[in-house]
Amino acid sequence: MLGLSLCCTFRFLSGPVKYNSQKSCLHARIRQQRGGRICIFSPEHPDFELSPYTGLTRKHWIDAGKYILEGVFRHVKTMDDPVLVPRYETEVTYPNSRTPAWKVQAEYYEGLARSFFIAAPLISIEPDIVIDGKKLREYYKDHILRSCTKGDEQYVLSYSDMDKDAKPSFGLHTYQQTVETCAVVIGLVTTKKEIWDTYTKEEKDRIAYFIRDYAQGTTATQNWRLFNMLDLAFLNMMGYEIDKDNMREHAQAILSYYAGEGWYRDGHSFDYYSAWAFQVYAPIWCRWYGYENVTSSDVMFYLPHLPGTIWTRSMRLLRESAVSAVSRNHAMR
Repeated sequence: MLGLSLCCTFRFLSGPVKYNSQKSCLHARIRQQRGGRICIFSPEHPDFELSPYTGLTRKHWIDAGKYILEGVFRHVKTMDDPVLVPRYETEVTYPNSRTPAWKVQAEYYEGLARSFFIAAPLISIEPDIVIDGKKLREYYKDHILRSCTKGDEQYVLSYSDMDKDAKPSFGLHTYQQTVETCAVVIGLVTTKKEIWDTYTKEEKDRIAYFIRDYAQGTTATQNWRLFNMLDLAFLNMMGYEIDKDNMREHAQAILSYYAGEGWYRDGHSFDYYSAWAFQVYAPIWCRWYGYENVTSSDVMFYLPHLPGTIWTRSMRLLRESAVSAVSRNHAMR
């Protein structure tokens, strides 16, 4: 899980991962800019007998996760502050002068959700972990609940609130927060014992209602359907009623995108997104929901058998995320 989480988060929180040939093997180096200087994380004592291609062991992945979060939480001044990493421009990424007001809340939620991708497995491994003087379990438990709580300054808006007042994306009633709900539920499953189980019944219901609103809302007609599917699967696992017909509709749509030999159309086009989305989230869905709840071969045939074509839509931003498809094997039967 940590390896997948690191791959999922590199594109949001860190610089590139460079691979250098050492003994004809791969050696990962994570770059971050800190205080005007470039800092590089280099794994110590790689074990090429245990891990012949990279030399990376479980400890190296844990160390890399902590290293990235140390860089992130240097910019989180107090336990009340959101995760907002420094920006080096204000015209391309959001929010900016041309984006709707809700993009501010989307920025808060993306910082929370994407950093939780790394924090969640670390919390599961080490429940009392402290990064930059902050107890991660307490931080994420508090901020996930705040993100769902109307009236809180870090409330990121429900789908219903967004759809009443916001200008939709791409002319469709779709919003970035849908994407981030998926990251949050993956983290909550990973930290079920450490975080989810410690909420009160009212708090769980508040979070579930928020997730349900996005899960049942309009989504983009491409890989985003997987976010709705995992939101619904999370609710089902936690004992909440879901619309199973809605789940089946999303699953059948995902299958309709399959083009053979590991490739999926991302809606109506090929954009090298197979490895990053379809080959990661689909096996997680199988594990969370499909294996136990779907017996029809027309829904389950391709999802557990996704070949490993590792290309991504943005070769610059998502090149690290492409290798996350390797971790899908742990979610498959």
